[in-house]
Amino acid sequence: MFDVTKRPYINGKPEFWITGIKIETNGFKRYKCRYYCECGHKGSHYIPLGIPQIECHECDYHIQVLPAGRVGRDGIPKRDKQGAFYIAHARM
Repeated sequence: MFDVTKRPYINGKPEFWITGIKIETNGFKRYKCRYYCECGHKGSHYIPLGIPQIECHECDYHIQVLPAGRVGRDGIPKRDKQGAFYIAHARM
């Protein structure tokens, strides 16, 4: 599980706010996914590479996940201007 209290800070902010990556105590990485739901809610999930969909925090609607930028040879998408590796938009 991810423990915010034991993570490093950068300029007074949790490291993952800057890097867009949460690293769990076992070394497992989760990448920022910004989403916009049809119910009007927007938010972020931190997900493993290759997850096809996420659920809205508010209404549990399933939203398709897409890379926010070009996927590199390492399989990690480039970040967008908001710092997300993935983006999910519900079709309205």
